Amino acid sequence: MSDAASKKPCRESEASGQLQKLATSARQRRERIRQVIKELDQLSGPISKDVDPFPNSVFQLSNPTFDTKLPFPFVGYAVPERFQVNSEDYESNWYYMGRENFVELRKEFERIRDSCQRSALTIYGTRGYGKSHLLAALVCCLAAREEKVVYIPDCREFMKQSVSYIRAASLFAWADDESKQQRIMALDTQEEIDRFFQGQSDVVFVIDQLNTLEKEDGDDEPTINEKAELRQWLRGIQATGKALLSLSANNHSVLNKPLGQSSNEVMYVYGGLTEVGLRSNNSVIKKGRF
Repeated sequence: MSDAASKKPCRESEASGQLQKLATSARQRRERIRQVIKELDQLSGPISKDVDPFPNSVFQLSNPTFDTKLPFPFVGYAVPERFQVNSEDYESNWYYMGRENFVELRKEFERIRDSCQRSALTIYGTRGYGKSHLLAALVCCLAAREEKVVYIPDCREFMKQSVSYIRAASLFAWADDESKQQRIMALDTQEEIDRFFQGQSDVVFVIDQLNTLEKEDGDDEPTINEKAELRQWLRGIQATGKALLSLSANNHSVLNKPLGQSSNEVMYVYGGLTEVGLRSNNSVIKKGRF
């Protein structure tokens, strides 16, 4: 047997072992998130008639005088720099400050979930005002409720390793189902991932900074084509469930699609997260403060 042939089983065994560790980390991280959200729910707060199993945690995460640390709801890759975690912290805890309309974001998304006409909610607004933190906090709440939430926090990193990135996100989404995790670990191509999601139901996709997959100044033709293919692939995957997306205000493609002709609804976020609008048929309806 040649050296190359003898090394192949070794590499495959090593890769399998790494995926098993990743699956275990996903289960541990999700359980830790569930514990943290449960602890937040036990803090003093109003008694809610909301159907959410942890209503007071939603109140705490919406309270501007409240702050906490939350385990990052993604494993296997470096946490995006905007979350500023300690590299030695194996749970990748990140600092979250309460935002008064976190509860409004959650309710808007739940409305999309219940709609037969809308499939996605896009947060669109100024870069640097906390959209990513709001999304990650919502992912934590969804994960604590045992939702199957596929979270892509870094589209630029996703572009480099699309299959393995989706696979890692899926291992977290199905962290409570070890048999499903075994299926996910065997997914090696986009086509296999497509078939997997087509057989699932009630999946939530949360995709942050989607604008990084849009054409940018200086992109060469191969990069432009790669981004277009990845956007198309993501659209196909998220069409199997409901999606929550974010775009920065330097991206204008969302403005060119009248919502009357789209299944995507837009939540407009302006400077400092102080104003939210929902655009319907190209007119903005103010919904209060964000």
